[in-house]
Amino acid sequence: METAFGGSNSYQAFKAEGHRIALSRDLAMVMKWSKKLLSNNPVELQQASAVCYAISDVNPNLFQPFTADIITVIRKNVHDAGPRFGFRVLSEMNIQGEHLGEIIDVSFEALTKKSNPIAVKVFAMAVIGNHLGQFPDLGIELAAILKEDLPNSSAGYRSRAKKIIKKHNLSV
Repeated sequence: METAFGGSNSYQAFKAEGHRIALSRDLAMVMKWSKKLLSNNPVELQQASAVCYAISDVNPNLFQPFTADIITVIRKNVHDAGPRFGFRVLSEMNIQGEHLGEIIDVSFEALTKKSNPIAVKVFAMAVIGNHLGQFPDLGIELAAILKEDLPNSSAGYRSRAKKIIKKHNLSV
């Protein structure tokens, strides 16, 4: 079975490439790797995610022009690395405009899907939490989900949920 990392494909090499791209603010390379996130090949998607993670660690807003692609990556869900990266970068970006409603919808879908990995749920929760100031009515829906999920959740999920609950004074 082909793997994303190993041999000449070290995770560190992909991470270094992402760091270089972020520091140079090379939008052409951000676009190149963002398009690779759309691959149906799980190995290519994981490698692109490694590069994009490193870019977003330095400057997540470099992905603003590629918001529609990020939503597509999340919805396609070829490999968990795609939605994990997508929600992570969306949780760090200043999201405005035409995609905001769809992003919040897909975040609620991911948060409530029982089979999703914890990291995907935690980042989706963060995306929703980031917009509760703009849309306080979403807090009622988020609080209901958290109330149901908190008793049997992981430490990471509980930690993020408690931060959001406290910050937005949600009744759980």
